[in-house]
Amino acid sequence: MSNTDTRDFNLDLVLHPLYDSDHPLGAHLRNLVKAGNFSSDPSARVDITPHGAGGLKATVTVGDPAHKQFQGFFATGTATSNVDVQSATGRLFYRGSPPADGDNKFWIQQFPGPTPKETGRLVLEFYTDERLTAVFKTDRGNGGTEGSGAWATIN
Repeated sequence: MSNTDTRDFNLDLVLHPLYDSDHPLGAHLRNLVKAGNFSSDPSARVDITPHGAGGLKATVTVGDPAHKQFQGFFATGTATSNVDVQSATGRLFYRGSPPADGDNKFWIQQFPGPTPKETGRLVLEFYTDERLTAVFKTDRGNGGTEGSGAWATIN
């Protein structure tokens, strides 16, 4: 999958930390997604539960406009598997219709919370070998701050 594929790249706009905010950039990002024929289910839910020895199961359930459920499994206990057992509401973003039935791979990532005691935003990206099919993110915030800067050509 190429990150220059605008059909998939634009879907990643929903991952921006200001997407759900009152910040002017949040409104701009939402307008870009709306213009790009993206849809979302604001009643989506994720449940991360223990599964087998050393693994977790991710279940994402959506209900508007279609009742669908995704179940996937992933290993834990590595330096990069920082996902907590949890249940949370969120939003599933997709282009056109909800993802078709069938196999998908997924990447799951949990961001740090605003404080060490809070669970941060959880994001799941669903994809096939050809394209990104959907992005789910919880309604929680995560730590971070806005900054500014500039790119410059260097020799």
